[in-house]
Amino acid sequence: FFVQISEIASSLLCKNNLLPFDDLSNSLETSIRIVSIDIDYRDVHQVILQQAISEADIANFIFNAGGLDEVNHLQLDNALDNDENTDISRFISKTHVTMVHSSQISQKELKEKFGMFLGMKFEVSVSGIHLCSTVAALDIADIHLVNKDLSLTGFPSCANSYPHITLWCSSGVKPQESNTLPEKFMNGEATRIIFAEPKKLSGTLSFWKTIPDKE
Repeated sequence: FFVQISEIASSLLCKNNLLPFDDLSNSLETSIRIVSIDIDYRDVHQVILQQAISEADIANFIFNAGGLDEVNHLQLDNALDNDENTDISRFISKTHVTMVHSSQISQKELKEKFGMFLGMKFEVSVSGIHLCSTVAALDIADIHLVNKDLSLTGFPSCANSYPHITLWCSSGVKPQESNTLPEKFMNGEATRIIFAEPKKLSGTLSFWKTIPDKE
């Protein structure tokens, strides 16, 4: 099985055909739901496939979750709206780091703090992974702006006490459940694996918007 994981990892590590996120509407009728650093799920999967070569717990997680081969990626490409579908067990397709949720900050303050960084590239440092029977997430150690403009300073820190990228959810579980992983680990209900060296991912800061229902 480890040979199979290694072959899949080697195959995906040679691919660079990244899929961009859908462009979000700039309509005045929308409100910002979250500030996010969006990262292509193929890059995220490369990280865990790399680690699965030497980490049995990660290899077993991938196998039990249904695998990460080209067939699975094709299914993700064709079902980008399934992230919130709790009727199924699924890998998350719109992988991202939530910097702040609208419930934590006003719309005005959100735009003032993050507006100047919208669309900019960031380097995300991944330090490990939390796994349990219902949800899995990568642990984020650092987020660094990739920009030569030294005048751009003061990027806000993540408002989440557990900065992470949700990877997978079982049926009946919402992605937000990943926020409970550190607590689950402390209670012996989750596994934590710290990587020997941090892994780097590239992402773009975006506003995820909510369009109100029409009356």
